[in-house]
Amino acid sequence: TDRAYHGDASWRLSISADDPHFIYFDYYEPVQHEVRSVLLGHEGWVPVERGRPYVFSAYVMADRPATPVRLLLREAEGRNSTRDFSVGTDWQRVELSVTAQRDFMCGFVGLDLTDSELPGATLWVDAVQLEPGVAATAYQPRRPVEAFFVPAEPGDSFIASDGRFVAVLRAFNDSAEEVALRGVVRVSDIRDRVVDEQDMGLDLPPGRSSQYAYGFASESPGFFRLHRSAEDGREQQMRFALVEPLSDGDSVFGMNHAFGDPFLLPLAHAAGLSVWRDWSVQWNLVQPEPDGFDFSVPDVQIGRVLEAGGRVLVLLPFPSAEWAGTPDEAQMRDAAGPRTWELRRLPTAFKPRDLGQWADYVRASVEHYGDRAEAFEILNEPLYTTYAIPQRFGYDLPDYLDLLRTAYRAAKEADPDCTVVGGISGHPDMSWTRRFVEEGGLEWCDVTNYHIYPHKGWPEVYDEALAERLEQMRERGELKPIWMTEFGVYGDDDPAFTPYSVGDSTMDNSGRPSELAAAADLVRFAAIFCAHGVRKVFYHAGTCHPLNESNAENVFFEYGGAPRKQYAAQAALSNLIGPDFEFVRKWEEPEWVEAYEFRSRGRSVVILWSRSEAPPPLDVPDGMRALDLMGAELPAARLVLDEVPIYLVAP
Repeated sequence: TDRAYHGDASWRLSISADDPHFIYFDYYEPVQHEVRSVLLGHEGWVPVERGRPYVFSAYVMADRPATPVRLLLREAEGRNSTRDFSVGTDWQRVELSVTAQRDFMCGFVGLDLTDSELPGATLWVDAVQLEPGVAATAYQPRRPVEAFFVPAEPGDSFIASDGRFVAVLRAFNDSAEEVALRGVVRVSDIRDRVVDEQDMGLDLPPGRSSQYAYGFASESPGFFRLHRSAEDGREQQMRFALVEPLSDGDSVFGMNHAFGDPFLLPLAHAAGLSVWRDWSVQWNLVQPEPDGFDFSVPDVQIGRVLEAGGRVLVLLPFPSAEWAGTPDEAQMRDAAGPRTWELRRLPTAFKPRDLGQWADYVRASVEHYGDRAEAFEILNEPLYTTYAIPQRFGYDLPDYLDLLRTAYRAAKEADPDCTVVGGISGHPDMSWTRRFVEEGGLEWCDVTNYHIYPHKGWPEVYDEALAERLEQMRERGELKPIWMTEFGVYGDDDPAFTPYSVGDSTMDNSGRPSELAAAADLVRFAAIFCAHGVRKVFYHAGTCHPLNESNAENVFFEYGGAPRKQYAAQAALSNLIGPDFEFVRKWEEPEWVEAYEFRSRGRSVVILWSRSEAPPPLDVPDGMRALDLMGAELPAARLVLDEVPIYLVAP
């Protein structure tokens, strides 16, 4: 905006009753939260000295009197300190002083209408400063000339689908003399190789701002980083991706939980992540009392995904409502341990007293969502976790089969054409998974499921277990499609802090040393899964985390929708392996190559890599093209393979 306390621009933050913004989440108690607080913060943590006072300040101005404003200082792994103000239509300074208790902090300022009766408001923010001391001193910029790149597209999109990405360098000169801003702009690819380099120059009048546009065009899709190197040695980096959106919108791939911030859904769809596993159709929510059903809560969660063009796998995650189950207080407390919040969920993990009531719930859910749902999955991780009829509560496989059989019959009564997903949703080599097949579980589902959070070893070690389970089904004459309804490998090249945690110990064990390693494993695992009967893969998880906190769990995005390397790799994979894929064969030679051949979208697609340290070159077969992990064409007729997959495509 052109309103400013200092210089000629400021930040504008708005909350509008006419155009409210909502944040969503489907688990455990689904959320539809109207955003009534919008704070502006800086990316990254500022080093501070413990025991020393610091003051955070900003100049603010509102579009109406008595507008609530909040300052917040967050200390790394420590406290949040806040101070609230009521501001009017003239510029005024607000400040917050704290004594540092940790080594890093970050500051935020903005509108907070959480407890206000105002329907909306606009706030302008300028001259933000963090400095040692107990009171703010006169504002001065960190440097006489400040400059940074931002995406040129409205909404600050870091992802382009037309082969061209444009960034704008915004610069301000606070000095009394004209300044010639000089530097070099480089673009690097997924392997950090420089693919474009330009000198840049911008003349800045005294006390004024200016901007410089940089455009990067490529006929090849991929992940890229823009680097701006200034004459004083400072560098800024910005991620972006060029992708080819799916022509038909259909995909093998999806995610467990839909992203809570709606702007991420179309970005995910552009990479072929188009099916969302939703947890909100919980018995306890849709039938909190024995009489009648109310789907208003899950309707919000599922409706917003459908409106965005996505598709939904409806998970019926828990076997009971609080009123319908047989909870044991001692067992629940033992299972929860120090995690007392789990006591809210655990009553729904018990088997219901009346399977007829369970059938009514399943039938009502299928009738309500019908063909709006891709499928209905019966329970999440039964027996081996505490989500559903856990073994530690005394349950065994026959208890799950009772529930699955009842659910299958009820679902088919409601809609004979619906798809029912059943199984232990565990590893293929788990004894529960083997017993599920042995004891006739496949009779009561159309699709069965796995969950895999792989260790840090080679993906090929899962070949044997996947093949054994597929052969077991084949021998029984019960070959069913398999959906991997949870899968995760994680990597973050720019974590907010180190060491960082992905999430729980299971996800941390699935972490990779880099985004390139994670992207490579996404593709290698997809090849192995699809070669062994898996028809859909759902990544865990569609979560959104605060600025300057670890967000590796969401797999594909940094804060604000900036793409990771995994995102561009997924977009290429989705384009090459479509829902019509057929597994053709695993190559037996050359012996130093891992190669899986498929037929999809009218062409042959081979996904291949090598585990050898120094494999000999591989000639590109006649009539085939070689593509890299990003889907970009490789011009060489001879390929040197490594652990990062490439594709061979014909025609």
